[in-house]
Amino acid sequence: MLHRDNRIGGRLNADGGKLGGNYGSLKQQQQSIRQQEQADAAANGGHITKTQQQQLNTEENQLNREIRTDQR
Repeated sequence: MLHRDNRIGGRLNADGGKLGGNYGSLKQQQQSIRQQEQADAAANGGHITKTQQQQLNTEENQLNREIRTDQR
C-alpha cells in the first residue's frame, strides 16, 4: 500500500498547479489515508487486515478520482 501512497503523493506534487486550488485538501486526504494505514498496522502487529486493506483501497481510489477530476 505504501508504494501506491507514494505514487499518489508524487502525482499531487507534480500536478499541484493544475488542481484548481484543491491541492491542500487533496494532500490532507492523502496524509489522512497514510495515517490510518499506519494506525491499522500498529494495532495489528505491523499488518493490516483484508477488510482494512479494502477500505484503504476504496479511499485511495476516491482520492485518485478527485485528482483526475481536478486536473481538468
